[in-house]
Amino acid sequence: MKIVAISGSPVKGGNLDKTVRAVAEASGLDYEMLNLSKYRVNPCLGCLKCVETNHCIQKDDYSDILEEKIKSADAVIIAGYPTFASTDARTKTFCERTYSLRHRKVLMKGKPAIVVAGGYKANQAVEEWLKLFCKAQGMEVVGSMQTCGHPTCLACGYGEECEISNVKLLYGEGAKIEPHMFKNFDNDPKLVAKAKQLGEALRDRLK
Repeated sequence: MKIVAISGSPVKGGNLDKTVRAVAEASGLDYEMLNLSKYRVNPCLGCLKCVETNHCIQKDDYSDILEEKIKSADAVIIAGYPTFASTDARTKTFCERTYSLRHRKVLMKGKPAIVVAGGYKANQAVEEWLKLFCKAQGMEVVGSMQTCGHPTCLACGYGEECEISNVKLLYGEGAKIEPHMFKNFDNDPKLVAKAKQLGEALRDRLK
């Protein structure tokens, strides 16, 4: 059995990546980690030229690499994070391109999926959107979770003085950036346990 684990995060080794890997490793099955930030994926053209073949004709990393990987996987873990209270553009663009896999034959039908939503707010919107995507592709959502995150304002260098800083929004006017504000999946036993439970559920569903 082969799992494809997809992360939309551009932050290498960040909380979203850590959570996805934890779920995949808890399954005990072979998996391949796909970080979408490493691939060039263009938006869907809506040309409908994938109708006859279930293959996208655009020349980019989706049609050349990712389409076949997700199509041949036995299960999928997919993770995105919120931007402006919606799923990030990189993850959403990838999901939209999988339109090529649902003409006449729904090629992802019946495959089990796990959804992971990252970020420090609006996680619920991402979780629900990704679950909707999986169901639209005919996949079975075995489970989902929201993982931790923190605002980029903590690391941009201006978080304590910017007039629209999320540091002020979350911690109050005059707040100073402190280590405890940075969230880490590895240090949250509840999140680690949830990821383990989802990985085991995916394993049981496949076996």
